Amino acid sequence: MWVGDRLVTPVDVGSNYLTRGPQTGRPFGPVLLLTVAAAATSRVRPNTSTLSTVYYEPPHLARQLTTLDVLGDGHLGVSAGLGWMKQEYDSARNADWQRRSKMLDDTLALLQAWWTTNPVFWDSEFFTMPPVHTGPHRSSG
Repeated sequence: MWVGDRLVTPVDVGSNYLTRGPQTGRPFGPVLLLTVAAAATSRVRPNTSTLSTVYYEPPHLARQLTTLDVLGDGHLGVSAGLGWMKQEYDSARNADWQRRSKMLDDTLALLQAWWTTNPVFWDSEFFTMPPVHTGPHRSSG
């Protein structure tokens, strides 16, 4: 089962791209939607087509993905990305559009530490967290 990640759809995106596809529908939370599916059946493998990680606070994202992975028996697939729509990004995050790739790299590194280190701490230009215990860890590593 695949889901995308569209946080908001700005009224003016400066293009008619969104009028040609299903992206203007109601944006359900992808992690919550997949968690409900994983809890209801073991016959699907939960996957994100592109999870725009810069919209999430890293510890919350780590906990949500860990929960989904555990409920999905370790079959979670996550494709992380930046998003392409500056208007959506500006609506969701008060951060520098030009630095979002560095923010993605930082988030991915924090997720890796969250899932493999206990206790974990983080100190970067984007996020700081003192040493904390994080369990459970992802079942698929």
